[in-house]
Amino acid sequence: MYKVVYDISETFFSDYHALFFYIFFYLITIISEKRASIAKKKILIFRAFAFIICLGITIYLYANFVYLCNLLREGKVGIVEGRVENFTPMHTFSKKSESFTVSNKYFQYNRNVLGNGYRKVYGEGGYIREGLQVRIHYFEGKILKLEIEE
Repeated sequence: MYKVVYDISETFFSDYHALFFYIFFYLITIISEKRASIAKKKILIFRAFAFIICLGITIYLYANFVYLCNLLREGKVGIVEGRVENFTPMHTFSKKSESFTVSNKYFQYNRNVLGNGYRKVYGEGGYIREGLQVRIHYFEGKILKLEIEE
């Protein structure tokens, strides 16, 4: 008997972080504007460019989120079942990804990288650990649904 602990279609889209980068860029231009005599036209161009880039990233990530939800709903994903092996946890302040295999299928994710799918690392309450019996629904290495044995 399995218990669903993660399902991308039941989560709220949360990768809107790119918009925070825009706020950061905007604040930098305000500080720069006060400290240096940079032409207002250049600052406006930079703000517009930063906004377009950050908005584009957010739209791309949202479209990918919807796409992955649809694939899962339509059953157009791979499913693997078995015990977690070769588990390598992601340590606090580490840039290294958490990884593991299930029935020789390799999975890797990183909480610090923008993208959709399961990314909750073990050190922060994630479910994946060595020897755990799981069923994973995936697409292109992204975990879309994670079920663990009860």
